[in-house]
Amino acid sequence: MAQDNRLEDYTPTGWNLCKIGYFFKNLKTGSTPSRSIPSYFSGSIPWITSGELKSRVIFDTKEKITRKAVKDTNLKIYPKGTFFIAITGLEAKGTRGSCAITGIEATTNQSCLAFEPVEGVSNLYIYYWYTLYGDHIAKKYAQGTKQQSLNHKIVEELPILLPPINEQHRITDILTSVDNAISKTEAIVKQTEKVKKGLMQQLLTKGIGHTKFKQTEIGEVPINWNVTTLGEIATITRLAGAEYTSMWEVDPVGPIIALRGFNIGYNTLSLHNVERISQELSDKLGRSKLSKGDIVFPCVGTIGKAAVISEDDSYHINQNIAKITCDIEVDPNYLVYVLMSPIALAQVIKHNTSSSQPNVLVGSLRKFLVPVPPLNEQEMIAETFQIIDSKIRNEKEKLSRLNKLKQGLMQVLLTGKVRVKVNDQEAVTT
Repeated sequence: MAQDNRLEDYTPTGWNLCKIGYFFKNLKTGSTPSRSIPSYFSGSIPWITSGELKSRVIFDTKEKITRKAVKDTNLKIYPKGTFFIAITGLEAKGTRGSCAITGIEATTNQSCLAFEPVEGVSNLYIYYWYTLYGDHIAKKYAQGTKQQSLNHKIVEELPILLPPINEQHRITDILTSVDNAISKTEAIVKQTEKVKKGLMQQLLTKGIGHTKFKQTEIGEVPINWNVTTLGEIATITRLAGAEYTSMWEVDPVGPIIALRGFNIGYNTLSLHNVERISQELSDKLGRSKLSKGDIVFPCVGTIGKAAVISEDDSYHINQNIAKITCDIEVDPNYLVYVLMSPIALAQVIKHNTSSSQPNVLVGSLRKFLVPVPPLNEQEMIAETFQIIDSKIRNEKEKLSRLNKLKQGLMQVLLTGKVRVKVNDQEAVTT
C-alpha cells in the first residue's frame, strides 16, 4: 500500500514511520455463536459487537456467552486492554471510525478487529490515533459496494507514526484528561436534563406550594388553576400550503429568516442552516411574520420542540410551523414549556393525522388542553425552567469547546507537530 500523505506528512525526530503490521502481527476478528442454540447466550463472558465501540473503554457488554459457546465457536477471550475497531458496515457514518479498548476480558464478533497489547505500543495511543484517522481510513481503504469493510490484511498495511513509548504515554495522558473533562460535562448535561424532565412533570401539574387539587381532563392540577384549550388563550396561525407554493421564493441575501422545523430547538433557535426571504415577500405574508413573544411550534416531523421569539420582524415561518400568539393573561415563556411537555406530547399522538410522520393540523392544535395557573405563578415556573435551560446551554457550549480542544490537540500531538515534555525534557517542536 502506498504511503498515505494525509496520515503522515513527515516523520518527527525520534518517531517511527511504519505499518500497523510491523507491531501488530496477529490481528483477528471473532464470530457469532449460533443463534439457534439460545443457551450459548446465557453465560457470563462479555461478547463485544461493533455497535458497542462507542466509548473509550468498554466495561460491560449487552450480550454474554458461555464457555461452551467460546469453545464450540473457536473464539478467543482477549485480555483487558485489547483495542477493537469496527470493520464492517463502514458505509455508515456512525460506524466509520468506531473503536474502543476493553476494561475487561472479552470475546468479540466478526465485525470487530482485535489489537492485543504488544510491547512498545500503547493501545490507548492507538485508540486516539484511530479516533483521529478512522473515518478517513474507512473512506479510503474499505472494500465492497453495498456493505463496505476492512480486513486484517488492509489494516496491517496502514502507515502510522509512532513516538517512543514514554512520549506515547505523555500524549495519552493529555488527551485522557480532556476526555475526562468531556465525560464529566456530558454527565452534568444528562443529569440536568433529567432534573428538568422531573420538574416539568411536577411544576406543570402540581405548581408551586399548592396543597389542594382537582381532577381535570389532563389529570390532577391545583384547585385555582384553569384547564382550557390552546385556541381559547392564543391565536394560532399557519401558512397555507397554497400560499407557500404560489408565492414562496427563497432570497439568499434576504433580510428575513424563514424558519424551518429543524431550526427550532428546545426554546432556542438553531440558525446555522437557514432559508431567507425578501422583506417584500414577508410583508405579503404578514399574518405569518413573527414578532417578539410569538411561539413557534413545528406541526410536521420534529414535533415536541418549541421556542419563544425574542426579537421583532426578523423571522418568518414556513408552511410546517405554527405561530402561536398568547393572550395578555398568558406568559409565552410559560406556555412554550407546556408545549414541550408530556401534556402536549400526549395530545400530539392523539391528534396526529399521518401514519408516516407526526402531523398536527391547526384545528387540532387549537383543541390542545393546557393547564393555566395565575399569571404570577406562570412567570415563576417559566423562570425556573429558563434557569435550568441556561445551565444546560452553558454546559453544552463548554462541551463543544472541549471537543474542539480535543480535536485540535489530536491534530498536533499525534503528528508530532507539537512535542510534549517527557521526563522533564521537552521534545523538539517540529
